[in-house]
Amino acid sequence: MATISQFIKQRESKYFELVVLKDDIQEFIKSPVETVSIDNLKYQYGFLLREINNIDASIKNIILCQIETAKLDLKNLETQLTMLPQPFHISDLPSYSSIFK
Repeated sequence: MATISQFIKQRESKYFELVVLKDDIQEFIKSPVETVSIDNLKYQYGFLLREINNIDASIKNIILCQIETAKLDLKNLETQLTMLPQPFHISDLPSYSSIFK
């Protein structure tokens, strides 16, 4: 499984591709060329956006899994702490009235 940093690098790469494609679209609008299809550019743009969304969903999934793991670890730690013998309890202390007799 890829790490978050790898997914972030992939996302940055896709953003760079998106910027280049946007520049290509603007150039096509200024001076259309018969060899370039606006439908193809539109498809590439949509594809890149879907790829970015997929990468973002993967990052979100990894983070949510890490959060759930941390919650379970905290729950286990809490359970272990409650099982430890207590050094003393509040009832072990002398009462207020017995101190000032």
